[in-house]
Amino acid sequence: MASKNDSGDEKLDTKGPSRRGVSPKITKVADMDDFLEFIAEDERLCVVKFYASWCKSCHKFGIKYKKLATKHADLLDNASQLSERGEVRFAEVEYGKSTSLCRSLGVRKLPYVMIHKVSVGKIAEFPCGPKYFDERLVNRLNQYLEMSDEELQFEQKMEGGTSLGNDILSQLRVDANQPSI
Repeated sequence: MASKNDSGDEKLDTKGPSRRGVSPKITKVADMDDFLEFIAEDERLCVVKFYASWCKSCHKFGIKYKKLATKHADLLDNASQLSERGEVRFAEVEYGKSTSLCRSLGVRKLPYVMIHKVSVGKIAEFPCGPKYFDERLVNRLNQYLEMSDEELQFEQKMEGGTSLGNDILSQLRVDANQPSI
């Protein structure tokens, strides 16, 4: 059961009978092989969090991420055995331990999120501070869970177009600020 706290953030009730003694499965990813293996494991949506252990925003984000995973991920019992299969798979990448992976994936700001699905590919990627967690991650994830693969492919193209548009605008601003020869 979810409710809103005073700041408007979603607060998940994880003390119900189905959640007692279980924890969400959040896979630790260290390198490109781990990353590719994780996103190709099965057909469910995959959410990957990129963070740094020293980052305060990442820590706050991580608390919300774990609560979100408790709602949607595979749940493990005290013996680390699958207790309940979730509708989404979750992973995390620690920037300091996986710098080359983060750089190769273009991660420039932390915390950062990527959402994938085997049949679609990368659907979205975005920086996501804890202040925007519900708006950027929770709302998108809930939307994506309701979409067919065709709708997700369209969303993927729209995300790519938005990213391309932002890149073009950035370049135009840089060009406008450069003196002409």
